[in-house]
Order: sequence, then C-alpha cells, then structure tokens
Amino acid sequence: MLALGTLLLGGCDVAGLQPSPGPRLPSPTPTVAFDVAVTPGSTSNSHVRAPTATPLVVPRGPYLALIPASGPPTTLTVRVRGGHLPAAKALQLSYDTGGGAAASATVYTDHRGALSAHFAIPAASPGTYDMLAQLNGVTVAATTFAVVSTATLDVHVTGEDKTRGIRVEGASFLPHIRVLLVVYSMSGSMTPMRLGIRRSGRQGMFRLERSISALQPGQYVVRALSLSNQTAQVSEGFFQVAL
Repeated sequence: MLALGTLLLGGCDVAGLQPSPGPRLPSPTPTVAFDVAVTPGSTSNSHVRAPTATPLVVPRGPYLALIPASGPPTTLTVRVRGGHLPAAKALQLSYDTGGGAAASATVYTDHRGALSAHFAIPAASPGTYDMLAQLNGVTVAATTFAVVSTATLDVHVTGEDKTRGIRVEGASFLPHIRVLLVVYSMSGSMTPMRLGIRRSGRQGMFRLERSISALQPGQYVVRALSLSNQTAQVSEGFFQVAL
C-alpha cells in the first residue's frame, strides 16, 4: 500500500521535488513623468513675421532718394537722403514740374558726402517729376517723385432733349477742396461749358446735378480742376449725348 504524499518513480522520491519556475515575466517599463505647462495664446497667424519696410539699397555711386517717393497731388514735405556726393559742399536741389524748376533749396553734405534734408514738394498734376542735385550748375545726382491720384468722376446723363440733365459724382478726392467742373467736347467743336463749383467733403466726395439741354449730340468729357493753391487734383469722366 502506498503512503500518501509519497510517489516512487524509478526509485526517485518526488515528494521533495520543487515545482519548476514558470516563464519569467518582464518587469514593467519605468514611467517618467513630466510637468507640462501650457500657455494659452492666439491661434491667429502669430507664426507669420510682420512685414518690415524695405531698406534703402545704397548704390555705389552718387545717389538721391526721396522718402516717400510718391504722393498725392498736393503740397508735401519729403525727406531727401543722399550719399557718395561731394563732401562738405553746398548743393542746389531743384524740382521740375515740366515748366522749369518749380521749387529749389540749398542743402549741405557732411564730410563723408552724405546728405539728409527735408524738401517741400509743390502741388502738381499726376505724373513723374525730376529732382536734381547740382554743384556749380553741374548735376551730381538725380531722382524722381511720382504724383498719383485716386480721384474718380462718375457722369450720368438723365432725360431727353429739353429735360436732359447731368449728374456728376466725385470720389476719393482730397478732402475739403474746391473743385471746378467743366464740360469739353471731344471733337473740339464747342466752347467749354462750366457746370459749377463743388467742395469735397471729409471723405473726398461731392455731387453736382444740372441741366445740359443746350448740348448737341456728341461725345463729351467732364474735367474736375482744383481751385486750391495747395493741390492740383484733376480727374475726368466721359459721357455721350445721343440723338
């Protein structure tokens, strides 16, 4: 009779055998914790760099530069910069609007030939005008200034024959200026016809309405001419009188 707890196999006492260990489990991977601070911010284009002014590229030779280099058809003071000019000299700046020098000033360079001054640009019609720097009548540098205008005229013809009228609307003019409105024939067959004078508002707008029953059939242009000494604002609009 076999005793409980004892089993003889091939002469071996298995009662004292220890169970073989199972497969070894891997130890858990250590976890590293981080404290993360989140700062609220705008999700707009904060990553886009703000535009910066284009720097002046200095030429190798004598130069003039105007800041700004363009402006409206009114009197405007600009900054004049120059370099590589005759050192420690008095130069004559002249600004030409097409009929000879409209403005001039005497400026002085430093011991390095650099120039920094201010200049009053006179009112002129839209276009590009020359500025010269001269020494003893000889031009040593030159640049240009562009006069630009965004003023517009809308012209509408209403009615027929004896009831024919015209409506002129101006926009984007300089504010608070007196404007003379004149009708010209495209064929040059009539004496210019004065429509009237209007003053632009704070937003540069104005409006005029009147009869034009005396006009013969044809093509015409309305011109707006500034009456101010401080501006040369000009604009035009076209219209047609039908049979």
